[in-house]
Amino acid sequence: MKGSNHRLKSLLRITGSGAVMIFGILSILGSGGGGSDVSGTPSGATPSSIKAFNFNAGNTTAAAQVAASTMAFFSDFSTLGETILTTLAASDPANSPFDLALCMNTGTSKLSWIDGDQSGDMSIGDSATLQFTNCDLDGSGASTTGTAKLGVTSVNTDPLPNSVGLNVAVNVAITDTSDTTTYVANFAETSSTTDNTSFTNVYTANDTSAQHLTVAKNGSTLYEFGCFNVTKSFSLADGSGTYKLQPSGVINATDAIMSLAGGPELSFISDQMEAGTKRLLSLSVPECATLGVPNGVSDSDGSYIDMEALGGGNVRLHTFDASNAEQSTIDTTWDALLI
Repeated sequence: MKGSNHRLKSLLRITGSGAVMIFGILSILGSGGGGSDVSGTPSGATPSSIKAFNFNAGNTTAAAQVAASTMAFFSDFSTLGETILTTLAASDPANSPFDLALCMNTGTSKLSWIDGDQSGDMSIGDSATLQFTNCDLDGSGASTTGTAKLGVTSVNTDPLPNSVGLNVAVNVAITDTSDTTTYVANFAETSSTTDNTSFTNVYTANDTSAQHLTVAKNGSTLYEFGCFNVTKSFSLADGSGTYKLQPSGVINATDAIMSLAGGPELSFISDQMEAGTKRLLSLSVPECATLGVPNGVSDSDGSYIDMEALGGGNVRLHTFDASNAEQSTIDTTWDALLI
């Protein structure tokens, strides 16, 4: 959308030591797996290898890391998507590809626009591909290679309100020292504004194998996120890094299932959760065949986690049992959850 002045941040959230910490979920859960394997499973059945992510003091931080990193992916992708749409709105497709100059030290970031109807304006059937080649997005030395593709499915321009519908495909590999973290995602997006100042981006994945997010490290799946609905809203008047986020969906973390429950918006300032509470459930809401749980999970103990923002980037993790009795409390920070 025109006028976006958000700072582009790296899509990287879980490389290096952070990936090692989240990868430790494998040992915490006692799972030895590397993602769901639903081959040979009768249609409509949940594989016996897939269990509920039942929460306790020992795994609460690991669960919150996965949840926070999932939310951060969409915050960061939103910034990237806004950069792409802003460039398309202000450019002539005849001049494609465009050098977006997103790389701080090394590499390239080029945006190609295929103008399907040769109209010179963004319209249904157009597509754009942002190609990263050995790109250092944040000055850390991590190298990003891959693509983010947007296919236009609907456009409503002047008069206001304006909106654009997109099919999104992300396939990015980020290498930091000897580790490579990959992000592969397919989902739908609707971006809209009523006044060219306040914007809403909605990201959705239906329960189909083609639509979900997969995060892997060195070829082994860390987690998948599917059957989701994530809304990010912001105003240009509020400045970069300030927005509202409302995420819900199902996470499969090495065959352990949890969900981001729907609920009130979360407030972010300087890209840190500043106000609100996000609840994590030890079951599948909704049931999600894409992640191997068409009938949900039967072994949930009813435990849940509340990620409470305390302000100033501080977060308190409350773990409750099925009777709503608090079992543990952990104080941390949003940034620590994204390490």
